[in-house]
Amino acid sequence: MLLLSLFFYFQLFFFAGLALALINFSIVFPFLMRLLGKGCRLIRKGLSKSNSSLTEPAKENPFVFRFETTDDKWVSVQNPFRGTLVVGGAGSGKTETYANAIIRQAVDKNYCGIVYDFKYPALTNELQAAIEAAKINTVKKNEVKFFTINFEDLKNSNRVNPLHPRYIKSISHAEEYATAIVNNLIPESIQRTDFWVRSSIALLQAAIWYFREERSENCDLPHIVRFLQSDPKEFLELMRQHPICQNLISSILTAYDRKADNQLAGTIGTLQLALNKICAPEISYVLSGNDFDLNLNNPEAPAFLALGNTPGLMDTFSPVLSLITTVALKMMNEEGKQHSLVLLDEAPTLYIPKLETLPATGRSRKIAVVFMCQDISQINDKYGNTKKETIISNLANQFYGRVSNLQTAEYISKLVGRKDVRMENFGISSTTSHSYGRRNSGTASTNESLSHGYNWQERPVLKPQAIFGFKQGQFASLIAEREDHLSPVFVANYKRIPPFKKQSTVL
Repeated sequence: MLLLSLFFYFQLFFFAGLALALINFSIVFPFLMRLLGKGCRLIRKGLSKSNSSLTEPAKENPFVFRFETTDDKWVSVQNPFRGTLVVGGAGSGKTETYANAIIRQAVDKNYCGIVYDFKYPALTNELQAAIEAAKINTVKKNEVKFFTINFEDLKNSNRVNPLHPRYIKSISHAEEYATAIVNNLIPESIQRTDFWVRSSIALLQAAIWYFREERSENCDLPHIVRFLQSDPKEFLELMRQHPICQNLISSILTAYDRKADNQLAGTIGTLQLALNKICAPEISYVLSGNDFDLNLNNPEAPAFLALGNTPGLMDTFSPVLSLITTVALKMMNEEGKQHSLVLLDEAPTLYIPKLETLPATGRSRKIAVVFMCQDISQINDKYGNTKKETIISNLANQFYGRVSNLQTAEYISKLVGRKDVRMENFGISSTTSHSYGRRNSGTASTNESLSHGYNWQERPVLKPQAIFGFKQGQFASLIAEREDHLSPVFVANYKRIPPFKKQSTVL
């Protein structure tokens, strides 16, 4: 009897508790669902925002470069330190699509570095105006300073000595600086390094090192050129007294001691004749001062340097501009520096030693290299096929506009790739039959049948002929570290960024 009573009370309490739980759940459940629904909406909102970089500017990445398309979407280069290649013929829109946009965004994001302005002063004015606008539009004054080098517009040019002893830290630095000068003075020496070229580089290297050690107060390019243009007997005897210089020019000294005048004249004459190109008073003036430091991405004193060239005097100015760029890149490509930009417009007009390795070595040091040219064949002509391939492969973000070279168009077409296309096929087949009577007379009848089917064939996504017809601002784009919804290669029409209004003065 006792067990029955206990079982009855157990059932009573169990069902009462169950009923109470159901009542509470019916009250709490709607509240939980509302919270859950709100959370789901927040999650969906976050996901949609993370995938919307083509429709909204990316704000979370402090280094990103963004380009707006004509349909009001955005293409973002999330990691500019992997390098950017822009190829497009004259009138394709390289400058107003990419150069202007990158310069303005780089200034806003506190980059520093180099802008090579082949058609001075277009990009120089753009850079100066962007820096001045940043000073006005920000509460804190922009710390990045602006300098420019130009050998024609001397009143607006700063002065710099790229061969100051503080930039020549080792004999290897002297060799690289000598190589930059000789290779730009003698373009054929880039891909054909014979005895005369090697001897010329060694002689200039020895002269640079001699001035660093023995005449540091006059260690600049104008004094070194004047030194090498003097009597060979005098400067050879002077450099013989320095052990390192003596080793560098040992083959020249051997020819000198043996009175091998033909060999001596060929070596020294090759260099002297090349150096005549840069014996200009305006070059001497600009290179004889020190208005700023080429350590441009020094966090304590960041600066932007605009290097202005002139198409008509390219052969004269390019060797010196290449030297300045080579020295600056040596200083910039070090650990612990501020994030920086190296924008080279019409880049193949300069030969910079080891430029092909800069995007790879400078990536971890936050150096964003932007290499711009009209055609891939220009890179091949200046750097050779092997270095051309290295340059292109190390620049992971690539934009290709209208070109006129068939080989370049075919290269772009192969880069974009192929796709499977469903092709519809129609066919007509006919058969003829003959019948013969008793007297060899016969008749012929023909039957025709229509066939219809489908098959898949590979076709280029972008034909070379289509690239020839690209409009201004239309580029085939390959983005490294792209968003998931973007194709590996796509074609987009980008908005042009008109230049800032021209400033009354550059400085």
